[in-house]
Amino acid sequence: MDSDVLNKIADPLMHLLRNAIDHGIEAEAARSAAGKKTVGNVWLEFSRDGNNILVRCRDDGAGLDFASIRRTAMERGLISSAEEASEEALKQLILRPNFSTRAQATQISGRGIGLDAVQTGVSELGGTLQISSREGLGCTFEFRLPFNLISSHALLIRAGAEILAVASRGIEQIVHPADGSTQHMGPETVFR
Repeated sequence: MDSDVLNKIADPLMHLLRNAIDHGIEAEAARSAAGKKTVGNVWLEFSRDGNNILVRCRDDGAGLDFASIRRTAMERGLISSAEEASEEALKQLILRPNFSTRAQATQISGRGIGLDAVQTGVSELGGTLQISSREGLGCTFEFRLPFNLISSHALLIRAGAEILAVASRGIEQIVHPADGSTQHMGPETVFR
């Protein structure tokens, strides 16, 4: 991945990790009561899918607390008490600036800064953000970045009418045609 792109996704990744730790992973007692190991897990995964780079941050926590999100949204006048907001709509609300379900701010979260920064950072790179959550099993934030943001150092070679790109990682030496001569040795042509 291009180092500029990697630098631009560093802050969104930090926000996702903080969110997973502070909002996703339950306290030891709650994990034990739910039949889980007392230590929670957070995974950060990078992969390629066609013309996209996928970045996933997932945890094995409690999943999104939709009741708390709904309550906070109603308190702030974002939805009415009569409105039946879907889980998809509630997921979008947590991406709003200054939205937090925490009553008090901590060093890690609760200031309403975080997921909106993730959404903004991903959008600025031309990517998309998806959220999936399963109650009691965890939450996954996945963003897709267009592959054209990725760069690779390569040597361009013209062979007849074709132009080829050879990754520079395996090149030991570049020799120009004027530095030697071609010779025919049986069916092979060699350059010396």
